[in-house]
Amino acid sequence: MKYLKKHRYQNQKNVIDGIPIDPILRDEFDVTDNNERPQDEINDWWGKPYIITDTLDDVETFEELLARAKEENFTPSVKTKEEWDAKMQKQKESWFESFPSGTRYMVRCLDGGAWDRSTNKGSYPTLEEALKVAKNAKGN
Repeated sequence: MKYLKKHRYQNQKNVIDGIPIDPILRDEFDVTDNNERPQDEINDWWGKPYIITDTLDDVETFEELLARAKEENFTPSVKTKEEWDAKMQKQKESWFESFPSGTRYMVRCLDGGAWDRSTNKGSYPTLEEALKVAKNAKGN
């Protein structure tokens, strides 16, 4: 578990009003028991919210789903590309209802709300809303 300089809170480049946006986090940051984290990571990130952005471009393709299903040994809920396309169309419509710009702004904070990952503080349709929540979550 390598915690590098680029992962440090103070070394994040994209920061607005003291809140890191899409920080460079250590691999497996959100699948690590809090008791097993490097002490520097705890010192740097504990109680400090950050924002992750994502879009529908980040969703896996049908081919990627099939490959992951084979690798992880599970049966996908959809069997054909046509079923996948229909499911994705519904997801796209729902996504744009919630996030009209196409981007979701998720506020997260390593604060002990979960034993092995940062806590999800909510998803918002605008950066301004996410920043307001993140600033209010600071130190909580």
